[in-house]
Amino acid sequence: MHVWLPDIRVRQTPDWPAHTHNSRFESVIVAGFVEAFFWDFEEKSGDNSCLYEVHYDDETSILRRTNVTGAASIRSSIIVKEQDSYVVEPHRFHSTEVPSELSAVSIVVQDTREFGISRVIGGSRGDSEYRFCREGIGSEELDSVRNLVRSVIDRMRSYS
Repeated sequence: MHVWLPDIRVRQTPDWPAHTHNSRFESVIVAGFVEAFFWDFEEKSGDNSCLYEVHYDDETSILRRTNVTGAASIRSSIIVKEQDSYVVEPHRFHSTEVPSELSAVSIVVQDTREFGISRVIGGSRGDSEYRFCREGIGSEELDSVRNLVRSVIDRMRSYS
């Protein structure tokens, strides 16, 4: 489950949203809406973007720079509303945004698992490695998440 609360967006620094997963998944929007972006990456020597590999060590995400440079561009984007869904294929660059003043909830259903390393499109002049501590949320945010999820469940019950 992904939950976006109003005015709370914890982003990594540098903020490079385009990334891949090594699974096919469907994201079902159960509250609010999201904008899903699908990206292209064309390998070109010396261009302004670079691929970073994603690794994990306990609660730490690690981005490691590769020698693959190229050009990144948004191929398409779609607004996905409540009760609709979108699919992301394995190793396909994508990102998801929700306006900062709004909330949204999605349930992510993984239906295949492939192997390989996930990647992020980063800047070609970035550091060789970035480490991000994947912090938990505070009790106030957790209460907000619980309340939002409960309201979604109550609304879903009323549909039946």
